[in-house]
Amino acid sequence: MSITNTFMHPSYWNVVEPLLREHNGESSELCRLYPNFDPGAVPEDTNGISYLHFACQMKHFHTARGLLQCGASLLQKTKDEHSVLHWACGGRKTGKAEMITWLLSQYDNARTTVNWVDQHGWAPLHMAALLGGNVAVIRTFLKHGADITLKTADGETPAQLAREPGYEAAAEVLETAARIHVDTVKMGEWCPHKHSEYAKGHRDAVRSVLVLAEAHI
Repeated sequence: MSITNTFMHPSYWNVVEPLLREHNGESSELCRLYPNFDPGAVPEDTNGISYLHFACQMKHFHTARGLLQCGASLLQKTKDEHSVLHWACGGRKTGKAEMITWLLSQYDNARTTVNWVDQHGWAPLHMAALLGGNVAVIRTFLKHGADITLKTADGETPAQLAREPGYEAAAEVLETAARIHVDTVKMGEWCPHKHSEYAKGHRDAVRSVLVLAEAHI
């Protein structure tokens, strides 16, 4: 289960992307020339993939900003239940962490949306672990509350998906975060009345691991 570069609808490349790129994400010219343009429209034969999904996959910041200005929804999903965060994990590697950080800043509740799963149980963190093991992206998701324990329909956690040659740095961050989670759950079981304190300690510990990882990777 993965997201790869897919066919981009001609209307994206011929109209939406060039206009918004030319005007640095300002949507007024697009709206003037195409007053009936629907930023939430899903081109035919794209499996429910919106223009915003395209822009996030290709790391076209200007296009994504312009689409949001026009009224595109960050909550839009494909027929496979992929959010724009899922799609931002695929496609071009350059600008991936920056795009995901920006997207998370646009959501009202990043902690909830970062854990959205598709119809196969894949959260964005699973995608990040599988598609290149980008440490910066994984670190960003964890900082925004990504659940390290989520399993796909096949029972795989993000840490398990990162166990590929060349992904050692990503695997180390994910496995350390997973160990911290297990330890704090055990502490909560020993002292249930202190569970909320241990939960907070878990979040703080994960953030500390990310800071250390950033310093050494």
